[in-house]
Amino acid sequence: MESKFSTWLHKIVVNTALSNRRKLKRTWQKMAAVQTEYEHQEQYVEKRSPESSMVDSELSAQINKALTKLTDTERIAFVLCHQQGFKIREAAEVMSCSDNSVKVVLFRARNKLKDQLRDYH
Repeated sequence: MESKFSTWLHKIVVNTALSNRRKLKRTWQKMAAVQTEYEHQEQYVEKRSPESSMVDSELSAQINKALTKLTDTERIAFVLCHQQGFKIREAAEVMSCSDNSVKVVLFRARNKLKDQLRDYH
């Protein structure tokens, strides 16, 4: 079975990201700071209530924090399937594993995120 070019490209990107992870550790912190600043600016444009903005910012920060506590494999599977919209089969190709492995990893990732975010449920 031939893989789609996009699947092949994503696999290269994922593998490159994993090999450079140590160098990019601070990127998470920088991204969170940029996102917080963006949300701060966005609240003036949308004219949301201060309470709503505070809750959204706090929840966003907690989600980012919870994602950093996942293993690399769990984070990759979660991002591919829930944020990038990949199907299980496509994520399995990118991650070089079986469909069932992706399902197991996603199950674990979701449970960890639920535990981390239970106060916000």
